[in-house]
Amino acid sequence: MSGHIIDRGGRFAWRRSIRGITIQIPLRTANKREAIEIAAAATAASYSVFHDILSSRLDRNAGKGIIERAAAAASAQITLRGSSMFFFPFPFETVRSYREQGFSDEETRRFIKARPERPTDEDFQGWSKHDVAEYLMFLDGEDLPAATPDSAPASVVIHNHYHAPSPDPSPAPTTPPATATTTPPAPVTAASPDPAPAASPASKTPLIPYAEDLNERQLKGNHINDGSARDFLRALNLFAELTGIEFVEDITQVSLTKFVDLMREIPKDSRRSEKQREIPMLEIIRDAIENDTPRGLSVTTINKNLVHVGKLIRHAKADESVNISQRINPSIVRPKDTESKKDKRVMFSGDDIIKIFKHRLLNMSAERNELFWIAHCAALSGARKEEISGLAHDEVRQDPDSGIWFFDIKPNDFRGLKNGQSKRRVPVHDDLIKIGFIDYVKSRQSKPGLLFDVRKKSKNAAYGDFFDYRWRKAMTESIGSGHGKTFHSFRHSATQHLLDQEVIEATRAAIFGHDSGIEGGTYGGDWNLETLQRAVNLLPSVRNK
Repeated sequence: MSGHIIDRGGRFAWRRSIRGITIQIPLRTANKREAIEIAAAATAASYSVFHDILSSRLDRNAGKGIIERAAAAASAQITLRGSSMFFFPFPFETVRSYREQGFSDEETRRFIKARPERPTDEDFQGWSKHDVAEYLMFLDGEDLPAATPDSAPASVVIHNHYHAPSPDPSPAPTTPPATATTTPPAPVTAASPDPAPAASPASKTPLIPYAEDLNERQLKGNHINDGSARDFLRALNLFAELTGIEFVEDITQVSLTKFVDLMREIPKDSRRSEKQREIPMLEIIRDAIENDTPRGLSVTTINKNLVHVGKLIRHAKADESVNISQRINPSIVRPKDTESKKDKRVMFSGDDIIKIFKHRLLNMSAERNELFWIAHCAALSGARKEEISGLAHDEVRQDPDSGIWFFDIKPNDFRGLKNGQSKRRVPVHDDLIKIGFIDYVKSRQSKPGLLFDVRKKSKNAAYGDFFDYRWRKAMTESIGSGHGKTFHSFRHSATQHLLDQEVIEATRAAIFGHDSGIEGGTYGGDWNLETLQRAVNLLPSVRNK
């Protein structure tokens, strides 16, 4: 079977080996679908376990115990869906241990009271007297104040990335007694999970509306562009779906870990179709495991999503109306990207570009529409798709002194820019002028609005999305699929070509709008257009001479 599952004569087990280290645990079920769900939890927990074992921060037996607990918690959730009682195959834990995992005292009490058996002296072996007394107080609940009878039971967030309502239908206290919290707090470390402060549902801040409001404010202040706004909401919606978090105040360090681990299980081609976008992501993940589909978002994508969630957390911390923990730190759970930036660049080869521009939608016999012109501009300037697509009707201009035509790339009423250094002037390539681009520009200058005939498909869409289907069709029919190349590959190809032509770093930075810290120069607005024009014209023709 797939998903690290092995069949042990009708009973399933989970086994994974990395660099000579093997861990195997029983899944305690003969049901294949249950085995898949439990194995997914074990796999998610195993990433950090193997990392710590390989870096000598954890021994194998301790790591195996962590994975067993994650699998056991998933087994508990399966049992919960079919009965009112948890099945707990893992050992008793102290109240302090639950707190360190990110559970609130109320959630800890629900776990403790849900266990069908009382602990024995053997179970308490090695515990301090205080830990034993605190556990028994949580178990018996004699001094715990009762909640109002009609209060809804809180959700139980499981450490292994699954959550479900509490199995205890009886009223539960909103807070533990004072004596329940007299344990000296564990030392705060950067990686310790930190539960958010308690808040009543009525006073909590809905996550997605809060994200949407933040987006609107930043768009109005020109702090972000439409593409960044779209990516921000997409990341927050994915976070809410995978973690089950509905309110900003419920975000914890544990929920961030959960988010990262589940992103590592998302199929690489998920939700490409309209039909698949209607399927819950957890169901997509389970099906991918069952069918042995390649899984795992790239480290770059995972970290980009974390940056967006971190942005919301940062604003929430500064918002006095939101009661969120100040200790939450998304950077702790960022996976390390071991691949160099150069290795990640997927460029078009010279042959790729020739083939693409021979396609019937892009060759010289094609209709001179927005796809034709934007693709040519991208290949012959290295500008980003949205920078070109969002040009206003008067933002291709002629310099009065030199007579050079240039793209005046700057924020406008239609879109912002990726960052400050993206504002620049880029000369128009001679080949664009030869095929009639300036005539096209002049024909559009009398019509206020966008230079190209594009529009947004939805509020959060990008202008470049308007022709995306036709572009992907042209590229796939020209050079095939599965190579990882995209429209952005034009930019990588142009950057590499000028590097190969030994154009100095500062000039490349001016043309491509790179951070001066990366490329060592200022942006194009401060540069002599004749110098930039000579460099731009070094970019090769998109078709054979």
